[in-house]
Amino acid sequence: TRGSSLIGDGLASCVYSFPKLEDEERTRIIIFTTDNALEGDPIVTLDKAAEIAKKKKIMVYGIGTTIMTTDDRNNFEKAMKTANGKFYEQSNHAVKSIVKDIEKSSKSLVATRFETKETDLPTVPFILLLLSFAGIIISTRKVIQ
Repeated sequence: TRGSSLIGDGLASCVYSFPKLEDEERTRIIIFTTDNALEGDPIVTLDKAAEIAKKKKIMVYGIGTTIMTTDDRNNFEKAMKTANGKFYEQSNHAVKSIVKDIEKSSKSLVATRFETKETDLPTVPFILLLLSFAGIIISTRKVIQ
């Protein structure tokens, strides 16, 4: 057979694709899907890649295929939990569930900022301006008459 399926290497590649701004408070999420059937010799195992994601504060949501073996499914689910994520089985509703879970977790991570804006109400200058106009109108009428 040709090709390979190096699941851990793929996840590690995604993890290292994020900018190196770990101190920045920002949500980082990877949505990862696989059958978790390893083909070839990986440089990074799935478990190790999940640990790296957790260390870098990246949540990994995994979608497992319907053809996964029980062992592959259990290992994949364990790795997703290690990476502060969640495992989903392939279905029509998996993406909707992921979006809902991301929205829930992202809202809890967002710090609420309040901003106070003060708007000046130029009441005194406005009244002085009106009185000045009134004074000009009255004085011009007296001059004309």
